[in-house]
Amino acid sequence: MDTNDLNTIGEVERVGQIEYFTMYRTSCVCNDESHDATFSIDYDESNDEISLDFYVNAELYVSAYDGILKSIWKRIKTAILILFYGYCENHVYFTFRSAKHVQGVIDALKEGIDIVEKKKPCRLICEETT
Repeated sequence: MDTNDLNTIGEVERVGQIEYFTMYRTSCVCNDESHDATFSIDYDESNDEISLDFYVNAELYVSAYDGILKSIWKRIKTAILILFYGYCENHVYFTFRSAKHVQGVIDALKEGIDIVEKKKPCRLICEETT
């Protein structure tokens, strides 16, 4: 694991850690802040669950060739989907800088799981070993 200092793993920054919860952030190759990816690993003691949460700004794709009216229409259609179905599907494109960047994300995920495993209650450790 490539650890440059206490808060980075490769090209991934450790944003925070509280007991079972660890949050990381990494940026897209374009360096646009709206393309940053934030992910966290958390352990819910009451349900014996480990969760992995990814957060990205999922912008509505509008082509430069669409024009203003088509752009507005796409936004209205998306708002209607959310209003009536409670969600909409969206594609998010994130570009890694290099294989080292990908490895940094993998190492951060491994670190988060290691933190959970070191702190989780005995009953989980016992269940996994039997």
